[in-house]
Order: sequence, then C-alpha cells, then structure tokens
Amino acid sequence: MMNKKQVSSQRLAEQYSMETDYSDPGGDDYDALSRDRVPVRSLKASDAEAIIKIDRKITAQNRRSYYQQKISQVLDETGVRV
Repeated sequence: MMNKKQVSSQRLAEQYSMETDYSDPGGDDYDALSRDRVPVRSLKASDAEAIIKIDRKITAQNRRSYYQQKISQVLDETGVRV
C-alpha cells in the first residue's frame, strides 16, 4: 500500500506525463510484452536520411558519418556484440 507522499508523486507524474502509457494494466508485464501487437518494420538503408535529419534537428550537430556507420553495421551485422 502506498503512503500519501507516494500517491501524490504518482498522481503528479501521471498528470504531467507527455507519453501515452500503452502498458497492460494487468500488472503481468512479461506476459503482456510477449503478446504485444505493435507493428514495427525493420530498419532499411533508406531510413538513414530521416534519422540523420531528426538527429541534426535535435542536437544541432551533423553526425552523418556516425549514423551511416551505425546503420551499415546494423544492416550488415558487423557491429553485433555478444
């Protein structure tokens, strides 16, 4: 059971959260995730320009070579670490 301070903090966090909570309210996080039905496609080389543009807008830096290298590693599976 939560005390008053925890309840207040929880309400405040919920009130100002900008992110939509899509989690299953059942509390069975691991089972819920295994049934997740959110469609996500795989990364394509053609996604690089959009990723670079978004990053440049957020960071005000040109990190094109970094992203080109990372995307190449992901698509060619050369940067996989175990």
